[in-house]
Amino acid sequence: MLKTRIALIVVGIFTVAVAVFVPRSQTAKNAHQNQTSATGSNDLTGILEALALSLPTNRSVNKLDVLNKSLRRSQEALEQLRTNASAYLPQLMEEVRAIGAIAATNRNMAASRTERLEPAFRALGSDARPLLPMLKDEFNAGRSIGPCVAAFANIGGTDCGLMLVSGLTNADRLIRNAVMSGLSGFSTNRDVASSAVRPLVKLLGDDSQLSRALAATVLGSLHQDPEVAIPDLIRVAKNDSDFVVRVMAVKAIGSFGTNAAIVRADLESIAATDREKIVRRIAEVAIRAANGLDTSK
Repeated sequence: MLKTRIALIVVGIFTVAVAVFVPRSQTAKNAHQNQTSATGSNDLTGILEALALSLPTNRSVNKLDVLNKSLRRSQEALEQLRTNASAYLPQLMEEVRAIGAIAATNRNMAASRTERLEPAFRALGSDARPLLPMLKDEFNAGRSIGPCVAAFANIGGTDCGLMLVSGLTNADRLIRNAVMSGLSGFSTNRDVASSAVRPLVKLLGDDSQLSRALAATVLGSLHQDPEVAIPDLIRVAKNDSDFVVRVMAVKAIGSFGTNAAIVRADLESIAATDREKIVRRIAEVAIRAANGLDTSK
């Protein structure tokens, strides 16, 4: 139960158009264009389905054979998507906007559609960059947040990372939590990571336990500006009322390695006195990291 709750905090975290028609004068060309557009839409649907691997629940089915077939189908879909990226981009943007419309009335369905869409952005990476102006418009309008976060995280680059950072101060908690889920991938981008530290530190004091746990987790994954992040993380690790938040804060401190030596005494106190065994155990690991020792033992 404990592990499940912690997993839900970290994973639960997550959760990541316009068709372009060129006017033609001849009726025949218009008909051909509409047929091509329909085919493209169907192809994209098939690609998204192929990327969503799943195993049958029927025990009589050879799951290994099914998995191998599914993997082959997924690989073929990836190659098709990458080879014809420019042709699929308008359809991807349509799906982004469709998810935004669904989210207004059914967030669970929107989250499921976002989960299905994310592998496509992951496969395309920077090849999806032509969609950025439209994605930014959607994001700035507070629409299609999940798909936009997934797109920014996979397209990459400082501009995408800073878009996510801008969401950390949004008045909508759902947007703040969503962008936190996409920021960890920018740990090697110093401009983005450093820009995120102070807004994340502020979120350590959020009313929401999930937001505080997410903020601690992302600070640990970015491991930037330890002199700014660690003092607030140790405050949370010592005082937060929720043990899951304390666990995430202590783990984040440990991720700073020897930079965490400045709070070694506090970690030792946590390891000795915290009322939750798991917090004490994580604190012991963090102490080893602060001492420059192997934490895998």
